[in-house]
Amino acid sequence: MLSTIVLSASRHRNVAARFFVAVILNNTMSKRTKIPLKVAQPPAIRPITRAGKWRMISLITVHVLMLLHIAYWLKFGSTITPVEPSESMETLKTGAINAGFIFFALAILLTLIFGRFVCGWACHFLAYQDLCGWMLKRMRIQPKPLRSRLLMLVPLGMALYMFAWPVVYRWYAAFQDPTNVAFVPQWSSAFTTEHFWETFPGWVFAILTFTVSGFSIVYFLGNKGFCTYACPYGGVFAIVEKASPLRVRVNESCVQSGECTKSCGSNVRVAEEVLAYGMVVDPGCMKCADCITSCPTSALSFGFGKTAVLATPDKPEPQESKPKPLPLIEELILAGGFAFFLYSWWGLYDHFPFLMSAGISAIFAFVLLTFVRLIRNRDVEFQNVTLKADGKLRSSGQFAMGAAGLLLVATSHNAYIQTQNYLGDHYYDATGIGEILWEEDFEPERDLAPVIAGNRDLAIKHYDNVKRWAIVDAAKVNNKLTWLNLLRGDEDAAEESARKALAIEPKSALMHHNLARVLKKRKAYSEAIDEFRKALDLDHSIHEAEKDLGLTLLAARRLPEALEHFEHMLEHAETNPQAHYHAGAIALELGDLNRADSHLTTAIEQDPKLADAYEQMGLLMMNRQQTEEAIEQFKKAIELDPTLAKAQYNLAVAYFIRRDIPNAIQEAEKAMQLDPNDKQIQAFLKMLRQQPIQP
Repeated sequence: MLSTIVLSASRHRNVAARFFVAVILNNTMSKRTKIPLKVAQPPAIRPITRAGKWRMISLITVHVLMLLHIAYWLKFGSTITPVEPSESMETLKTGAINAGFIFFALAILLTLIFGRFVCGWACHFLAYQDLCGWMLKRMRIQPKPLRSRLLMLVPLGMALYMFAWPVVYRWYAAFQDPTNVAFVPQWSSAFTTEHFWETFPGWVFAILTFTVSGFSIVYFLGNKGFCTYACPYGGVFAIVEKASPLRVRVNESCVQSGECTKSCGSNVRVAEEVLAYGMVVDPGCMKCADCITSCPTSALSFGFGKTAVLATPDKPEPQESKPKPLPLIEELILAGGFAFFLYSWWGLYDHFPFLMSAGISAIFAFVLLTFVRLIRNRDVEFQNVTLKADGKLRSSGQFAMGAAGLLLVATSHNAYIQTQNYLGDHYYDATGIGEILWEEDFEPERDLAPVIAGNRDLAIKHYDNVKRWAIVDAAKVNNKLTWLNLLRGDEDAAEESARKALAIEPKSALMHHNLARVLKKRKAYSEAIDEFRKALDLDHSIHEAEKDLGLTLLAARRLPEALEHFEHMLEHAETNPQAHYHAGAIALELGDLNRADSHLTTAIEQDPKLADAYEQMGLLMMNRQQTEEAIEQFKKAIELDPTLAKAQYNLAVAYFIRRDIPNAIQEAEKAMQLDPNDKQIQAFLKMLRQQPIQP
């Protein structure tokens, strides 16, 4: 009986049950054997240190400032650009310096001098992780840190992708086409924005990102799990921190109590490092100062001196205190699993953002490792829960294997969707879709080269596979199918795809704009105009939509509205030769010659190579009966653009008015060569050939 109770107690994991069994055992045997009562105690909840309280205030202040930033934008519609290091990608791509770039640069500089204070005292992601760690301790759970050497390289790889790859890509593009791409971008300022949330995920995925990257990752990978295995900014700070002269240093009063290591929330082995080096050299040190305030002999303090790069151990680190490294096979499983999961989840269905995908990939990589351990190892534990003992799976282990198996199946499905999507994107880009789509007489079978038609069909095939097997329909896939369907001449399917994309993202200015362009091509001008206006109501900075709206009003022969629209565009950007040209051409057609003259003259001043403006100026001169001046304007237009059939035709008309029939016939024949299907040119040339030629 007693042996049964003892065996049950040894295997039971519930603290209350173990306490109850121990009391029974002690009362039963105390008179004979005097076995003292020993009850396994749960991990003690350590009080918050003095430094911890100040750090808590600092992190709360950061969140208050974040909320005020968002509230200001919501109230006034414009605010300072996001103070996020990720915004530096835009600066590196376009040269537009924003608040995020300035903050990241200053944070790197401060880290170079003082170490990772910004991480420890001002990072909202770290605050969520600390909160999660505190909550887990309240539940008597002490997460064990994962110590992987290969997975620790992930943040550096992410940082290189985010901040080095844009520069390398620009250099490559500049090398390929130096006339259009500069090796160094033209710097400009972009410190305010009306689209504050544009580079962030939606509210749902923002909350999920905080949950995954701030809470869940701590439970699975230990305190600061996101900082260690998934933070691209940490990848930069960890390298810079090694050169920082300000470090946690030790004096002679150290008694190696180990309290510093116990209090460290960053999994730094403080006691071992200060014994060996006289200071903390681990780049994961966030300068939280918990180790300093928890030291019973005040042996630790911040101090300037030798950097971690130059540090050499004065004493060998105790081997027994070193964490046992993971076997190479497990390191490879973690690294390969992370890559597989990141590939499968990042950007899935246009929703999973980069940081969230990195966080869940690190967690899932650990789940994959646990799955493999359950298959290979005889004994497996997770967070003090026995999953497998003596080669036999416990019920918890069976549940873990089932959950991991479902995760692998789901991720494999995601990988297939992602692969089909990437292949579709590859062939879509290879089509080189351009302005040919908008030509009125476009015929795919006639105008497309076989290789482009082949790429079009392959892109449609892969996107159709995505739509067939995907759990969620994606707006971007439908949007690209819109252009591909236009490229094969199926306007009905193109409009259907555009409407599906808009139904998925009804508040997307881009989707309204794309549907409007399709409707314009189908000559459904009224609907197209409505969609263009909806796009501009959502985002008035889409200059292409502004231009398209004006051209659609012109195509619909709503000339006064079109003129008003182009002049409204010029109120916001006077330097816009195209808008001046269109306004001048419309004013000319409406008979307002002075207004036309003003706009066309400005267009030519702003862009002396704008052939269309010279052509319209020639028509203006003809309206004023200034034939010689008109001929000069038409010749200038033809010199700038020899393919401009209307300029050739109007030059022929000008020569005819001057009764120069030979030159009129010559120019009309050139116009016919440029546009052989134009009925007006055909009739005019026929009439010219019937005219008597005066000697």
